[in-house]
Order: sequence, then C-alpha cells, then structure tokens
Amino acid sequence: MQSLVSPVLDKFVVLLDELIRLTQTTPRPNDPASAANQKRMLLLAQCLSHAMSAIAWSSKAFTNVQTIKAAGCLPIYLKALEVFLRAIQVRF
Repeated sequence: MQSLVSPVLDKFVVLLDELIRLTQTTPRPNDPASAANQKRMLLLAQCLSHAMSAIAWSSKAFTNVQTIKAAGCLPIYLKALEVFLRAIQVRF
C-alpha cells in the first residue's frame, strides 16, 4: 500500500507548496499575472482534492483500523493525515 500512497503523497506536498507560494504573492487588481495565478491556484486546489480522495479511497481496502495496523500501513496513513492537515490552513 505504501508504494501506492507514497508517490501520490509526495506529489501532493509539491503541489501544496506551490499553492502556498502562490497564495503568499500580493494580488494586484486588473493584473493579467494575478488572474493567471488565480486560475493556477484553482487547478492546484482541484488536484489536491483529487489526490486526497485517491488516498482516502485506498484506505477503503481495509475493513477497520486493526487491519490497517496488521498490514503495516498505519504509518503511511498517519503521514497522509499530517500532510492533509497542512492543506487545511491554506487560504485563497
């Protein structure tokens, strides 16, 4: 399961960092670059949403927390939770 979740989570971090960087730039009204940044931020947010969904759905292969622990997958899902919690703090 780690080989399935880790690549998605690694890319999630890269995209999240880019979204954070874009949200920290000062928007200027009527600036074409600002409009392009807004579109890029929307696309990044959608990609992040899809990645979160994919990782969440991967956990559905397990019937409960005990089977996740027994399979040794708990660390990767805890790491995913930590990364997802970072995403909640982004404002745009």
